[in-house]
Amino acid sequence: MKAHLTTTMVLAAIPMSQAVAEEYICDDNTRLDATFVVPKQGLGSVELIFLKSNERISLPQVISADGARYAGGVTEFWAKGSQATLRQAGNVTTCKR
Repeated sequence: MKAHLTTTMVLAAIPMSQAVAEEYICDDNTRLDATFVVPKQGLGSVELIFLKSNERISLPQVISADGARYAGGVTEFWAKGSQATLRQAGNVTTCKR
């Protein structure tokens, strides 16, 4: 019984995901913070915080052939390297870290 409790404690200490925060400035003057949640397995998510309005949007990661793509509703955030494309309700802008 004691060994089982020790094993459970060790497993609980292993992180299931990590978060990476980046700041982006877009060509249309939008400034946003993007916090990428990267799980050990499966797809992650991103939380976008628009600095001017303090609006927060969480987007699930979707399968992409290139880069990291997150989409939900009328918003898509597609990051590759130090650039990203932000699409909201048909408006598109390029963002850089």
